[in-house]
Amino acid sequence: MTIEVLIATMDQEDHSLLEKMNIQSNAIVGNQCGRNEVEEIEYEGHKIKFLSFNERGVGLNRNNALRLGAARVAFKRQSVTKHGISFNFHFDGVAEYSTGEDTLFLAGCLRKTKNCCCTDISGSAN
Repeated sequence: MTIEVLIATMDQEDHSLLEKMNIQSNAIVGNQCGRNEVEEIEYEGHKIKFLSFNERGVGLNRNNALRLGAARVAFKRQSVTKHGISFNFHFDGVAEYSTGEDTLFLAGCLRKTKNCCCTDISGSAN
């Protein structure tokens, strides 16, 4: 099984965040900043996709990372897009409600697919 870490961040000018976060897997970085750019790099043997966009909003950032990411991020991408599951733009750091977008996303996954699996970083299912 391949795991990719989904990272939502802001104003990154370089790739130093990967070291600061001790990333030890493939990752997709959604970077809200003043430019539009997609980079694919290798970092310590792992594939990293850096998605930099001139936009604001945690939900928008995560949705772009999911849409432009690989077949699996935290969920099977095909299932997420097939069922129309996305982060709600009314719930994020710059919106009317500043928190809760992740909980609403997970609730949407459960409600629409009736099937979720939790896996810890070692790869054993819970």
